[in-house]
Formats: sequence, structure tokens, C-alpha cells
Amino acid sequence: MGDDAIIVRPATSNGVVETPATDMILEWLAISIVLLLALAFVAAVAVFVLRLLHNLRHKREQELESVWESRIVELIVCCEVDGVPDVTASKLSDYRDEIVGMSRSRQRSLLELIVRHAFVVTGEALHRLCLLAEPAIGAARELTGRRDPAMRALGVHVLGTLALSTHEEEVVRFLDNGVPIVAKTAARTLARSGEARFVRPILATAARLEHWALSEIVSVLQDIGPAARDDLRAVYADPGEPSQGRVICAETLRWLNDLAAADTATRILLTETDRDLLASSLRLLRRVGSAEHAPAIRRMCTSHDPVVRLNALAALATTGDDVDGEDEARMTVALTDPVSWVAIRAARGLREMQRPGPLRDAVALEHPRSALAYDVWPEVFETASPQREAAA
Repeated sequence: MGDDAIIVRPATSNGVVETPATDMILEWLAISIVLLLALAFVAAVAVFVLRLLHNLRHKREQELESVWESRIVELIVCCEVDGVPDVTASKLSDYRDEIVGMSRSRQRSLLELIVRHAFVVTGEALHRLCLLAEPAIGAARELTGRRDPAMRALGVHVLGTLALSTHEEEVVRFLDNGVPIVAKTAARTLARSGEARFVRPILATAARLEHWALSEIVSVLQDIGPAARDDLRAVYADPGEPSQGRVICAETLRWLNDLAAADTATRILLTETDRDLLASSLRLLRRVGSAEHAPAIRRMCTSHDPVVRLNALAALATTGDDVDGEDEARMTVALTDPVSWVAIRAARGLREMQRPGPLRDAVALEHPRSALAYDVWPEVFETASPQREAAA
């Protein structure tokens, strides 16, 4: 056979010519299929095992809760319900000894159960729950060292709720934690203690965390309660404090209905220029101000900033006495404000002052914002349907 002869390989039954490359591809394909099937089997076994472990853990937690729920309730009821004999004091020592012998995981589950009840009790009942949890507090401290932020936050929460008297410094240090959820949890836990000494540390944390909503910070400080008023007033009145912190204090004092802060708010209106601080002060005066604070509020009605004008009109509607009708005139002028939200606030102010005249005049004169009058105070125009159709 010559050098130029052609070797033809036999074809398979489906017409594909077998070559060494084809054989290798088929072998690798078969191996890949076997490996994928093996991986799928291993994954299925892993899911089954994890599910089984989860069910076992859940069952153990249910068993623990069924046993300890009644014990915890008994501790609370004997402290808070008159006429129930207090037989639990002698049992507390036995309960504590039992907790010492538990594993860390069961101790953590028990701490979570105790914390849920600690939220709704105070006084002697809370004291007993803290004593009950004391042998397991080490489990909470271990959580604070976890890499998972949620676990660290849980540890801080437990420490601050059940062992603040002995671990206060540790919980306060977590206010400076770089993870927001941990720092916020520490702030919330400290605030629930009702101690005014935590106001300034919480404000410092709020200034450091950029994405902590104002409403959430105010909610945290509200948890401290009336005891926080003196510190909040002091920060609010101090020109040397950052304006952000003073705004937070003003909003918190507003929700605490602190009448004593009204004079401070008035001084701020006369001396400060920060828009957020002025707006929060006006909102505070709307809640706790009186006629004696109205002159300072009236000055803000002509501010160049629409946010300040809007809040000034809102405050004036509830604090001004309007004996000479000047406040009604201010509201009427504000109906033509170039910013629609300010005009809406003026119309609502006239309704709060029970002065429908300017709104009726706006409709009668076919004012460009006559439709606004209908929307804000429709009862006044119930008999003026033809005019309403024309305004629309």
C-alpha cells in the first residue's frame, strides 16, 4: 500500500465515525455523569442529616421550654399577684443548680426564653429572673465574642437585659462597636434600663452611625423615659453641641411632651440658623408651646427656607391666640406661597384655627389654589358644588 493511501475507520450503527478523540470525550462524559450523580447523592444525604439535626434541636428546645416556661411564670406570678403564696424562693437555688449542669447550647436557649419574659416585668419579678439567669450568663458572654454580628448582638442584648448591674461597662463598650447592629442593640438595651446616665453615650453613638434613622434614635431615647429629660434639655440648649445631637434631643423632648423645653426652643429660634434645628424646635413648640412663644414662631413664617416656613405655620396654628387677626392674615398670605407644601400647611392651619373665611374667599375669587381649599376643608363647601366643579 502506498504512502498516500487513505485509512477508513468503520462507522458505528448511528453513522458516527469512531476516533481516539471521540472515545476520550465519551469516557470523560461518562465519568462526569457519575461524579454529578455522586455529588447529588451526597448533597441529598447532607440535607437529610441537617434536617434531622434541626428537628432534634427544635425538639430539645421545645422540651426545655415546656419545662421552664411554667417555672418562669411561677416566679413572676408569686411576685406580682397578691394572695398567691410565694413558694418559689426556696426553689430558686435548685433551679440555679440545674442550670449550672446544662450544656452551653441549652443555657443559651434558656436565656432567650428568660429574656422574652424579662421584657414584660419589673421590680422583684425582674430581679428574680436575673438571679435565675445568672449561672448561664457565661453563655451570653461567649456569644459577644462570635464572628457573626447577629450572635454578638444577641449576647449584648441578653447581658444588658439580665446582667446589666454586673456587666454594665462591657455593654457600654459595645456602643463603639464597628458593626451597626451590635451598637444599636447595645443602645436599645441600655435605654430600656431607664437610667439617664446613658443619654450622652447613646447620643455619641448616634453621631457616629451615619445610617441610623432619626425616628429610630428618638425611639431608643424615649425608652429611658422621663428620667432622660434633664440631660436631653442640657444637650439641646448647648450651642457647643453638634446640631445633629440637638435635633435628636428636640425630637425626643417633643415625644416626651416636655413643657420645660419650650423656652429653650424659643431661644433657639431667635439665635440659631441651622435649618434642621429650627424645624425640630418648631415641631417641639407645636406640641408644647403656648401663646407666649408665638412671637418667635411668627418670625419664622417669613423664613427663606420652605421647610422652616412650613413648620412655623404648623406651630403658629396651635400656639397663636390671634386676637388681632394677624395670624389669620399670615396664613392667608401663605396660601400663595410658591412651594405647594407650604400652601397646603397654611390651609390646614386655617382649618385648625377654625377660620374658613380666607378659604371661601379663595374659591369665590377663583384663586389658583381654590381646589386646595376643597381638599383641606370640604365641609365648608358642601353646598357649593357648582363652584367646586368650576374650580376643578
